[in-house]
Amino acid sequence: MWNRWGPTLGLLAAALLVTAGCAGTPWLTYTGRVARPDNRIPLESGGPHPEFWKTEDLALRYTYRWTARELEMQGQVEPQPRIAHYQVIRRFVVQVHFLDADGTILDTRTLWQPGALVDVYMVKWTFDHRWPLPSETRALGFSYAGVVQDSSGKGSGDDIGGMVDWEFWYGP
Repeated sequence: MWNRWGPTLGLLAAALLVTAGCAGTPWLTYTGRVARPDNRIPLESGGPHPEFWKTEDLALRYTYRWTARELEMQGQVEPQPRIAHYQVIRRFVVQVHFLDADGTILDTRTLWQPGALVDVYMVKWTFDHRWPLPSETRALGFSYAGVVQDSSGKGSGDDIGGMVDWEFWYGP
């Protein structure tokens, strides 16, 4: 049976992927997942409220202002020593997750993204956003993923033609 319908089903699957991709449908989403307890930052109404969030790769120093309908965030990304000595950002994205009272992710937005193949000295490390919020939002969480690159030719790992890559991530 597969021999008879295989090509047709393959074309149908490809058409669905292309259609969903063109429509902006996210294939990999955190929506509906529960954030780790150590990655739930309760929101306080009003503001501005200063906050600091840190991992081995980066720190976020920011302020926020929260109303029942929207969130304003301004701040900066601070690379930590584990990635700070790399000279090129191949890709890097920091996301903010809006959580309900139980830690379930309701929505995700890009907090900061410098672009691809960018020299670290050309990066704007700050962010300033205003987002509408799902009405059930009670907390925030963060995640990130990136690849940085060094051109020294020294080091181990993914040494490609004198370039050393370092891949890093943190899930919600």
